[in-house]
Amino acid sequence: MATVRLAETYEEDSLTAVISFLQNLLSEGKAETPFASECNKLVEANRFDELITLMSSHVGLITSSAAPKDAECCLAVMAHLVKKVVSTSGEDAERAAAGKLAAALSAKVEAPELKLNGLLALYAAAKGPKAKYATLLQALRFAGANRQLALQLAPAVRGHAHEWAQQWGLADGEAHDLYMASAQLLKVVGDRTSQVEYLRLATDALALVGAGDAAGLAAAKAAALQAVKDWIAAPDNFTCDFTGLPAVAQLEKDAAGAPFTKLLAALLEGDMAAYKAAAAPAVLAGVPMTEEACLEKVRLMALLAVASRAAGGAVSLSEVQAALDIPEDQVQPWIVRAIGKRLIEGKIDQVAGTVTATRCLRRAFSSNDWAALAQRLKGLGAGLSAVAERLGVQQQAAQQQHGAAFAGGAKPAGVRA
Repeated sequence: MATVRLAETYEEDSLTAVISFLQNLLSEGKAETPFASECNKLVEANRFDELITLMSSHVGLITSSAAPKDAECCLAVMAHLVKKVVSTSGEDAERAAAGKLAAALSAKVEAPELKLNGLLALYAAAKGPKAKYATLLQALRFAGANRQLALQLAPAVRGHAHEWAQQWGLADGEAHDLYMASAQLLKVVGDRTSQVEYLRLATDALALVGAGDAAGLAAAKAAALQAVKDWIAAPDNFTCDFTGLPAVAQLEKDAAGAPFTKLLAALLEGDMAAYKAAAAPAVLAGVPMTEEACLEKVRLMALLAVASRAAGGAVSLSEVQAALDIPEDQVQPWIVRAIGKRLIEGKIDQVAGTVTATRCLRRAFSSNDWAALAQRLKGLGAGLSAVAERLGVQQQAAQQQHGAAFAGGAKPAGVRA
């Protein structure tokens, strides 16, 4: 079988070598094909977008028939063709060409690692933000379907989705797709850190769907329901910020989603009575979650709710017992468990039979909380401005006094005549 040999040569020579290599692959056991002549005509005419389309149609042949190193070389050269597209036809043409090659690379699952490397080479070669965005989106979705690929790509994704959206000036719809694709990839990875960021990114994506966007709400329903289920199932996640979002709120009126939003509300409130009414076996199976795991989470949430309502004051152990619906001898172990999970910080007074929480994890941060925070920051800013103004007045007065002293012939302190 023919091989591709590229070393210390011009980019045009690399392209010629790849075209020749593909010609040989296409001709093996068959009559001569016009592939090479068609490619050369497109090169001579600077129609590189059409060249990418033609070569992309043979990605499957490259990945299935060529040796891995040869295939990687071919894909790298094809990826670098997008540079020629943007220089000859503009950024929109570059995005279209990159999209065609990315779609070809992610169309089938064979040779997944090789194809992911091809997608990353295409991302690196793309110049414009439109092409980079389209390629990255394909790479995220492709890797998200394979846990081994997701594990490879996750370190480069964590903590960068918002940076990309800002850097590329993405519209809300584009940012939504980027956040959700990043979230799904991290969900597949499955470790605790990735799960936390998955829910954070999913929340940010769902937040971009407005109440008046009927099509967007319909499209987001499945992702919203999955986020609800995944939050319920997460054993170490006790903060939920998406309940007030229109994409999630719509589930309350949805026959399939309402049972899960009721369970979510019971957990967040730490309401044992509401939990018992919502935690039907079919609902827990739909999460999926065992009854024991869900009961443990709701009791921790109930303890957090009791401590939060006390606002730093003492709470009787009997009140904790009633809220958690547990025997008396289990109250202190549950408090110790909550402290160990950093849900609360505090101490137990065994003589008084109370527990005092000096800090409580916030269970939710709603739009009202954001508004209150904004108001506090506004007040803080006004206070700082007033302080700065007073300091300015005092400094001006000091300078005037200093100038008057000089004008009157007085010597500054420490200066001898």
